Amino acid sequence: MNFSPNLLAILTVTIVNMILGSLWYSLLFGKQWKVEMGFTPEIMQSMKMTAKRAYLLATLVGFISAYVFAHFAEYAGAKNILDGLQFGFWAWLGFPMPIILGSVLWENKSWSLFWINVVYYLASFLIMGALFAVWR
Repeated sequence: MNFSPNLLAILTVTIVNMILGSLWYSLLFGKQWKVEMGFTPEIMQSMKMTAKRAYLLATLVGFISAYVFAHFAEYAGAKNILDGLQFGFWAWLGFPMPIILGSVLWENKSWSLFWINVVYYLASFLIMGALFAVWR
């Protein structure tokens, strides 16, 4: 299969995911997420990575993820919004959902944290699937 990436689409999806994540983990669920993670103000202050570096690395990794997702969406033959949503759902169900469930089963994380994280990834994968299906 010959994959020719649409770098503008990949960059756009990366930015959309960064915006979604910023809203999700600040305005929408930020307070509850910090509580569930056990992040006190003291812990937040003592973190070794600066916010600037964390956002930079998250953007880089987000770009890589979007590139791979675009490749898989094309390989799956997603050609319209419904195809993209279906692809995004199945990719979410097979990859991040079981991994995040493992954090509840094996790392003693709460179900509340599970739902915050897993629904974020569902939204992200649905958006990526829909965008890549229609924007090739």
